Amino acid sequence: MLDLNKLNKDARIVFLLLLSQLIQDKLADSKGYELAIEALRNCWDWLLYKNIEGFDLYHYLGNDDGYDVTTFTLLPGQPEEEEKAWICIDVVLSITIYYAYEFENRRVFPEDIESLRVEEEMDKTLEAFWNSFTELYKNAATVDRLFAFMTANYPNGSDKKINKEDLKECFDLISCS
Repeated sequence: MLDLNKLNKDARIVFLLLLSQLIQDKLADSKGYELAIEALRNCWDWLLYKNIEGFDLYHYLGNDDGYDVTTFTLLPGQPEEEEKAWICIDVVLSITIYYAYEFENRRVFPEDIESLRVEEEMDKTLEAFWNSFTELYKNAATVDRLFAFMTANYPNGSDKKINKEDLKECFDLISCS
């Protein structure tokens, strides 16, 4: 598993979002496909513009109507590939929500997001992403190139924000796979 602690917070989200883009097609036959795409799009919007509140992102993870990422992640009897892809979407959304709440200086987090404040829980969550992702996507060289680019340009401790030129380069790196 790659050490995402080598990346600044925004770069962690970018990296996870880009990897999720690589496997989102595994959900194409899922009833929740449009939800997954919309949730990822809103994660990108939060990352780039900080124009969505964590609470609004959380609606994609869990809500009263049962049409949410957590419901699809836990859906019994779904194909294994879909389940693993939902786990990836769930993790990237959860971590984006966590950083959104942190960015908003909120003291109270939703219970299932609160646990990410503990480093071991964050590590377990990232491990779940990684285990599912590597079962779905086998081109490790693409992932390694992307990670090398991200660590060189957005190391932990840096407050450098993601810019459009670098995002384009990242998309170019994953589209070559």
